Amino acid sequence: MLKSKYVCEACAELSIDCNGWNFLVIFGKHINGYYIAIPNHNICVEAACAADTFYNEGRLLAAGVGEKEAAEIAEIISSELS
Repeated sequence: MLKSKYVCEACAELSIDCNGWNFLVIFGKHINGYYIAIPNHNICVEAACAADTFYNEGRLLAAGVGEKEAAEIAEIISSELS
């Protein structure tokens, strides 16, 4: 049974090459905050605003993204979308 229906906003879709990998990053806003989805790596995490690189990097690390890649993705999101 559907309880509620909300509109989410796709803020940006970014193609990021890092360390020999490509990451299709979708950063968006939903009813309770933000999210980062990386569909070509089967990753989707809750996030903070684009400027919060510390939190966003930590969420990506917890989802299994490598240290270098998580840092670069969080930094690019911040620099492109803040």
